[in-house]
Amino acid sequence: MEPQPQTPQNAASNSRSQASKLCGEAIRLFTSIVKHITQADEPYKAEMQHSSLQRSLDRFRLWDDAYGVSRGDIDYLFKGSRRVCQAISGLLVSISITLVDRLRPLFEDELNVSLTPLILEHLTRDIKGLIESMRTAGGQSESFGDYSDSAPDSIDEIAEDLKADTEGLLELDPLLRHPVIGIEK
Repeated sequence: MEPQPQTPQNAASNSRSQASKLCGEAIRLFTSIVKHITQADEPYKAEMQHSSLQRSLDRFRLWDDAYGVSRGDIDYLFKGSRRVCQAISGLLVSISITLVDRLRPLFEDELNVSLTPLILEHLTRDIKGLIESMRTAGGQSESFGDYSDSAPDSIDEIAEDLKADTEGLLELDPLLRHPVIGIEK
């Protein structure tokens, strides 16, 4: 296969922001987990929880499709508006932490069988690396929360948190449609 010529689209995908990369990786992991839950036949994976997780994933994908975040379509907003950057980054980090540190461990053994440990580890490592780079970039470490509770979460709590975060992304619509660029201090 011949290498493809460098086009504006290829160049853009190579220089996407950390937030756009995190969005894409989080959607990939979330999709894998929900797909696994759909195929599993276990009593603790109730239909209501699956439906809630599926709706959160659908909201996340809808939001991403509408604004092209994972494609880098709004990266100019991240550079031009600190408010947009902090709002989106905070929610993406929260979603990613919930997926990696809270939801994935509930299905670790089953996911290792359905995804292969190498793919799962790659996704997790990429997401954790992106979270860390976003935390340290621009001194924004205070704007991202850590999840360090030692008690395991129930699937209901996790589903509620993902619902709140994905609804939060949808609520950013006015900020994304009419951003204030370049005048923030």
